[in-house]
Amino acid sequence: MARVAPQILTLDSVLDIVRERTNDEARVEAARAIYDQIKIRHVEPGEGSTVDHEEYQKPGWTQMREGIVVEAMQVGTRNPLYKKWSTRTRRPLVNFDTCIKCTQCWLQCPDECFEVTPEGTYEVVYEACIGCSICEEVCPVPDCITMVNELAFDNNDNLYPMYASDPEGYRRFLQQHGIALHPELIDKAKKTPAVHQQPDYPSKKQKQPVVTGGEE
Repeated sequence: MARVAPQILTLDSVLDIVRERTNDEARVEAARAIYDQIKIRHVEPGEGSTVDHEEYQKPGWTQMREGIVVEAMQVGTRNPLYKKWSTRTRRPLVNFDTCIKCTQCWLQCPDECFEVTPEGTYEVVYEACIGCSICEEVCPVPDCITMVNELAFDNNDNLYPMYASDPEGYRRFLQQHGIALHPELIDKAKKTPAVHQQPDYPSKKQKQPVVTGGEE
């Protein structure tokens, strides 16, 4: 900010704040060095990103229902037409070969969309995934979980069955989406014991009895 807009925030102000909060001259000098390293130049037209804009298909007036009335929902119910995954712009792909079964994705996912596989690795249940990228951030293995463009897919099929039936085909599938396979990490991953075991695939969540306080 001090380099880009000195009329708003000066370098001296930044250094004073660093000095006041840290009482460490080494950090003050580090802040000054970073300031000196920042270079500013004018960006000419055409020098920006070369990534094509993603076009979303919108229904035309001939495809829309007549009228503008929104159907009412019964109290205590949800709109059956709305699925939370429909707002997703990116989805995670898992490299099952390099998964070390650390459980970080399973623990940190706010929507509980990771299920354990028979091998003890973790797959994504895309019906529950909103594409928040937390799993990619917490995964300690390079490229084991990678967020990719949602527009490349037209379904929410779970991907572990593809891997289980055709591992080589699944690896090619990952490469098609620009994901590095890291074969040097496979041996370590295979030797890592599983934290969870799920012999029955796909897993089924057991319903818990509801305690109402009345007589059974």
